Amino acid sequence: MINSIIGELKDKLTALSWVERYGGLVQSVNKVEVVGEQQQRVMKTFPVSSTTSGKECWEGGKYQALVPNSNYSSVVYFEQMNPLTSVEISGIKKGIQSLRARVRLVAWMNLPKLGFSDLRTDLAAMQLITAVNGVYQPTGDLSNIRGKFEFLEMPERSAAIFSRYTYGDEVQNLLLYPYDYFALDFYLTILVNLNCNYTLTPSTPINCIEL
Repeated sequence: MINSIIGELKDKLTALSWVERYGGLVQSVNKVEVVGEQQQRVMKTFPVSSTTSGKECWEGGKYQALVPNSNYSSVVYFEQMNPLTSVEISGIKKGIQSLRARVRLVAWMNLPKLGFSDLRTDLAAMQLITAVNGVYQPTGDLSNIRGKFEFLEMPERSAAIFSRYTYGDEVQNLLLYPYDYFALDFYLTILVNLNCNYTLTPSTPINCIEL
């Protein structure tokens, strides 16, 4: 459900003039890399869009698509910070289930590529807050649920924002000027109408799934 609600933000966020790479909701993936003269095998962790297939991820190199890179103008994506949990059941017939999770919007900016000579964290953050805050309704099978984003806080600006991933020194250097980054935490509340019919009906079998 979180992915469906966040999916409703794609057009708004990709329409922002400074957002080049937008990943939506990401998941952490692990990859073993061989490094150094000793050919040591090291497990590394990367953020990958939840809509990226296995073939795209590994063969197409998309596991690096959301890693800060001096060739990119910017990278923006969401993380789920805790489980989606029940808050309450309300309504006249106790038919509305309220669920809540904390989600984080991470943004990294390459200032020279964007034409800036100074930090623009505050302005970019306010633009994202105003773009994300609000109520959203998915289309299709989940059109009977609602999602509401409410800005909660802006975490301390430190490399800890990227602590879920194992970036080397080459990325750590991209967290210093002339690069900029920040994170924004939101409460995402999802209202589910328990009186609606949520049925998953298989369709015609797909004989070959391209991964």
